[in-house]
Order: sequence, then structure tokens, then C-alpha cells
Amino acid sequence: MPPRCAPPASGRTCRSSALTAKIETARRLALAWGVHSVHTSDVTNFTDMVQKAIQLALRDGFAESGARLVVTAGVPFGTPGATNVLRIAWVEG
Repeated sequence: MPPRCAPPASGRTCRSSALTAKIETARRLALAWGVHSVHTSDVTNFTDMVQKAIQLALRDGFAESGARLVVTAGVPFGTPGATNVLRIAWVEG
């Protein structure tokens, strides 16, 4: 389940972007409050996934150069419910 956060009126902001290769998952995530759902091609390794997350965050205005992104994933890729990796990535752009 993606993280939840308070509405903007509370003074806190939460930017959450969910990348998935499955259109069904993208559609479900689009219904979750505060989640920007992106249907994208699948990745084969963790490095590609982090680079794709950074590129899309820059493209969609979720991050700018010098920002940090928290990236979570499940390895091996394509295994439902296997979120077992957390990485903080620096945005260079």
C-alpha cells in the first residue's frame, strides 16, 4: 500500500509517484489519494529502476536537481508483495 499523507491544508506535503509495468496496477494506484501513477515499461535491474524513477520525477515536476528520492522496490522484480529494498537516490539533472 502506498504511503498516505495529510491533505495540503494541513501544511504538510507528500509527493508519491508509483511506477508500474502493469496497466491494471497503474489504474488502481490512480485512485489512491496523493499517488501519481505512471504506467511504464518494465525494468530488469535495480540500477535501471532508480534511473527511471529519477527521470520520471524530473519530467513530471516531482523533483529537481539536488533533491533526494526515496525508492522502494521488490526484488526479484515482478513478485507481488515483495517490497524488500529501500534506497535514497540523489537527483542529478
